[in-house]
Amino acid sequence: MNFVFDIDGTLTPSRGLMDSNFKEWFLRFIKQHSVILVTGSDLTKTLEQVGIDIVENVEYCFNCSGNVAMYKGKTIFRREFTLPSDVESYLNEQLSNSPYPNRCGIHIEDRRYMVNFSVVGRGANKEQRIQYYEWDSINGERIRVADEINRRWSNIQAAVGGETGIDIFDQGCDKSQVVEYLHQNTIFFGDRMDTTGNDYTLMRAIIDNELGRCYNVNNWTETQKELLRLCPNV
Repeated sequence: MNFVFDIDGTLTPSRGLMDSNFKEWFLRFIKQHSVILVTGSDLTKTLEQVGIDIVENVEYCFNCSGNVAMYKGKTIFRREFTLPSDVESYLNEQLSNSPYPNRCGIHIEDRRYMVNFSVVGRGANKEQRIQYYEWDSINGERIRVADEINRRWSNIQAAVGGETGIDIFDQGCDKSQVVEYLHQNTIFFGDRMDTTGNDYTLMRAIIDNELGRCYNVNNWTETQKELLRLCPNV
């Protein structure tokens, strides 16, 4: 059986560290099963959240929505991305026009292989992130901005990711590109499988190719609970 996991909000709290007890169990789990990680975050953030011991012992670790690939801890693939100037201008316009008042840190984060846009800012703490997420859940700002990018630029793709951001990359260079590394009996866990979320395209690719099952979770504790049910002997 092949297990695929998003990280932020699926294996860890949003932008937080993996729970120590869950991590201890998960390290045993990856010794017994084929595990792939696929996240919108860059490698630095992934290492911070789950640790080098997990990154180097899973089969594949895909960062920046699959635009950087590691196999057993060694980088095997990179696809760089440059944000077009007109898209950057549009993002700055949305930033200026957003009514959301509380902001902190970088708003357009160049991850070299993709870009993340966040009105509240990448420096927001946990409480600030929750406040923005709750506001955005009512006002739909991220969905509106992502939809507009997808409508206006045919060569660029945007998807809502995590609690506060929008992931932006070249058209087709989303998480679905890792499907070629999967095989039958795949189980995929992610927290954004809604049509505007950054787990949706990979979920769709798995279902359409009849490769396995997908679990949309609300947080890492739901992932843990389901894994304990599926694999009680780890």
